[in-house]
Amino acid sequence: MSEKVAEQEPQTLGEFLKASRETSNLSLGDAHNSTKIPLKILEAMEQNDFSGMPAEAFCRGFYVMYAKFLKLDSEVILSRYLDTRGLPPVTKMQSTPPVRKSGQFSNYAEPSSITPLMSSIFALFILLAVMVGGFWYFNWNPLDYLDSKLDTIQTEGQQEEAMSTFVTQPAIPVTEAETLEPVAGAIVADETSIKEGDEISETGGEVLVEDITTPIPYYLEIYFRNNGTLTVTLDKGFFIDKEFQNGQTLQWEAQESIVLDMPELIDATIRMNGIEIPLPVVENGRRLLSLPEDLLN
Repeated sequence: MSEKVAEQEPQTLGEFLKASRETSNLSLGDAHNSTKIPLKILEAMEQNDFSGMPAEAFCRGFYVMYAKFLKLDSEVILSRYLDTRGLPPVTKMQSTPPVRKSGQFSNYAEPSSITPLMSSIFALFILLAVMVGGFWYFNWNPLDYLDSKLDTIQTEGQQEEAMSTFVTQPAIPVTEAETLEPVAGAIVADETSIKEGDEISETGGEVLVEDITTPIPYYLEIYFRNNGTLTVTLDKGFFIDKEFQNGQTLQWEAQESIVLDMPELIDATIRMNGIEIPLPVVENGRRLLSLPEDLLN
């Protein structure tokens, strides 16, 4: 009789979950990999060992996840878990309370006469009116402000171009009719102020030092075969952070020196005064080329 009574006893929740898993030929490792529930908690769930499980809120989520993994009804499994632990069932809150059908709610469904487009146009009109009023009150013209900014940008661009490109000025010749007076553009100096390389002409006891055209000593040209950014320092003071692109050619001119701070992965051909020079070696992840020092070493 005792054996028949044992056979008639219903399965516990843990036994039901274990039997469902074994029927599907799944292991606890498969359940862990799919649900991310720790193996110790899975074993406690199948053994109905609630002492080895976490807080109540986590347990409900674990049973729902395990039921979905075993393709069982998660609501039924959760209800059985609550009954087993003697907890009250979960009550579903109604998302939207019913509205009584009465005459006082009849006007709620009527569409508004003001469309979103009309509201946007009205708000834009108010904003423009406020802006125009502010301009008038502070006596500020945005067009004049933009013109001044454009002039500033244009002036800075001209200064940068003047720093990167040396423009020579031709010497002013001295004619025979102007020998008694200093030539316009010439400098009158005594013998102590004459420097080596100046062109000197004597006129009536006065020494004229004519303006000599100075050639450009360093002309650098780089043809790039990839993209990146480098820093160019001209004449030990003026520097430029320049982006380059594949197939682009950049040129710079300087009087004293040129320093290039290039990335390690740069692929380019460098020519100084028409002569190709090799790329410098990589040091600390950069390629540093200093002209003319590196050519003299």
